[in-house]
Amino acid sequence: MPASAEFVALSSGGVRDRFDRLTSHLDHWGDVIARDIGAATGRRLLEFQLLAPGGVLSTEVEALFREYYQRNRAGGWDILKYTYEYLDLVRSWRLAFHLHPLGGRSKVAHAHCGPGAVHWAGEPSVHLRAIEYELREANAEFMRLYASGRPPECSAFLPMSVNRMGMTTPFGPTVIIRTGPTPDRCD
Repeated sequence: MPASAEFVALSSGGVRDRFDRLTSHLDHWGDVIARDIGAATGRRLLEFQLLAPGGVLSTEVEALFREYYQRNRAGGWDILKYTYEYLDLVRSWRLAFHLHPLGGRSKVAHAHCGPGAVHWAGEPSVHLRAIEYELREANAEFMRLYASGRPPECSAFLPMSVNRMGMTTPFGPTVIIRTGPTPDRCD
């Protein structure tokens, strides 16, 4: 886990409180289906499906939030991974923030962005650099996009890794960085 973020283990009551607070938060944005699965087991899933605008109106946007937890030795819950997905059903566009094992590393924050409101199993998926998000932060970004009526700016994301040797990586496009002296001026 990078030093930039710390995930604090939650007690069983803490997970229930988080579930209730997040359900209430998301309910302000549309119709919410919330599930807390596995509280009596060693693994737990908090899942929230937000359909906007909600009510009797046709769904334009679906946001799907999943947080996966594992019981630790002290009896609390550690987050294993998350997937926060924004699916623009009108424009068929996707923006996703994920944290899970990738390329041999245990927890890697990354994004997916592009056309297609559904990612089909087996299709290649380009991994893009992203920071770790808290669910409410991801939802704020998703609702900003929804309010704008535009697709996400996928060009704002950088490739997952920078390869200074010009070699292919498992994270997507290769970027070659100039490693010589920096010129004093550009012509």
